Amino acid sequence: EHRKEEERRYLMISNIVHDLKTPMTTVYGYAKALNDGIVPEDKKQEYLEAIMAKTTRTNEVVALLLDYVKLDSEGFVIKKSKIDICELVRSCCAFCYTDVESSGDEIEIDIPEKPLYIAADSVQLSRVITNLITNAIRHNPSGTKIGVMLKCENFATAEDVRVFVADTGDEIPEELTD
Repeated sequence: EHRKEEERRYLMISNIVHDLKTPMTTVYGYAKALNDGIVPEDKKQEYLEAIMAKTTRTNEVVALLLDYVKLDSEGFVIKKSKIDICELVRSCCAFCYTDVESSGDEIEIDIPEKPLYIAADSVQLSRVITNLITNAIRHNPSGTKIGVMLKCENFATAEDVRVFVADTGDEIPEELTD
């Protein structure tokens, strides 16, 4: 049981490092391109905005790391609040869009236009959705189509809300699905 707990902690730390590496790689690439003077003038603002977005994401992941350190302590709680899940999923897609574009992939988004409010921890849920999209980019060949959908059985009660992230890329080997 002690070994399983250690494995769980190692996996958690590994996932956090993965979450930090992705935005930092993008920040480095964009900053280097700006520094080397190879970014056209009309694209510089776009690169700076991407750097700011990825830096914000890195700060969120560092905050999550601190939360995970507290996870086993009595003080850790999921911070649920009323959020628009449609807007949150759209924000995750927008956050990953430059990575999707850079990898030569396509993203198809099917999210209702009207707000759908649920009680959730927006930081933790954003992390999960962003991670799924990032994994679809990272673990598939260029040209992969990534689909992000949000479905709800009953909009009036926000009952049975589901977020789907799928791709046309390589199938996950069975031994890695456990």
